[in-house]
Amino acid sequence: MEPLLTSPFAPRTSNLFPPTRAPGDGARPAGEDAGVPLRAQRDNARVKKWIKRIFLTLAVLLVVAQVIRPRLTNPPVDPAKELRAPEPVTSILARSCNDCHSNRTIWPWYSQIAPVSWLLADDVNDGRKEMNFSEWATFTPRRTARKLQEICEQVEQHKMPLKKYIPLHPSAKLSDADRKTLCEWAKGERARVIQEHPEAARPRG
Repeated sequence: MEPLLTSPFAPRTSNLFPPTRAPGDGARPAGEDAGVPLRAQRDNARVKKWIKRIFLTLAVLLVVAQVIRPRLTNPPVDPAKELRAPEPVTSILARSCNDCHSNRTIWPWYSQIAPVSWLLADDVNDGRKEMNFSEWATFTPRRTARKLQEICEQVEQHKMPLKKYIPLHPSAKLSDADRKTLCEWAKGERARVIQEHPEAARPRG
């Protein structure tokens, strides 16, 4: 059987134009990843790199911060200098006020972790400086009268205890009955101090 002769005029298949693929057949255009442009891929990679750097920096700072510890102290308590009040005033003050306003602070476990330890130390130091029940007997009559007035005003206006203190110390939250008890005691005690020391009624000036 003789082979078929190919005509020089027969059409030939050209390799100059490779066949194209229809969309959805698994092919991805060059320079793209799952439909994301190459530039967007580079931007995403750059953002992820910076996020990793930020978290690494924060982790290092947190570790270094643990070395810098504030002084969490409870100075010695002299019972002769402490505030003396009847029950239930003493119990309410111990439950809601003593951690920041006495030398009988109960430092929680998270007070050992910076930067929380710095914030707690500042709050306690400021509280003791403003009013320290462990040093109550050392106050002048005028200061005693002023602090008694402030106690009533602060609890009536819901300024004390501090709102940020309550979530981790729910038992410190004052009820309406607690506020009434503290105010009645503070007003009565202030009247007694002023009766014994009339100069205590004079405002600071």
